[in-house]
Amino acid sequence: MKLLLTLAGFKNSKVGKEFLKLIDKPVSEIKVIFVPTAARTKEELFYVDKSKKELLNVGIHAQDIKTLDLDHKISFEEVDGFDVIYVCGGNTFYLLHKIREA
Repeated sequence: MKLLLTLAGFKNSKVGKEFLKLIDKPVSEIKVIFVPTAARTKEELFYVDKSKKELLNVGIHAQDIKTLDLDHKISFEEVDGFDVIYVCGGNTFYLLHKIREA
């Protein structure tokens, strides 16, 4: 398992390039689970859209990004076959609460 933590997503293009290197497969084959659960406020939701656009800008296809809210129990089948779990920032305490529930 590989972990990439960023403070500002792919704002720096080098971070986006390193992200793609970590995945180590053609960008056209990368499948992403996108978790916006921690974003609750209008300002945080702005960054959710920005984060999704950054994934598109590094070449990941929109149809290969699945948004998954942690509002239900998550089964293995829901996440099987994906290469990346991209968790957006926001309210960390709320996110931890939802992860424990899922």
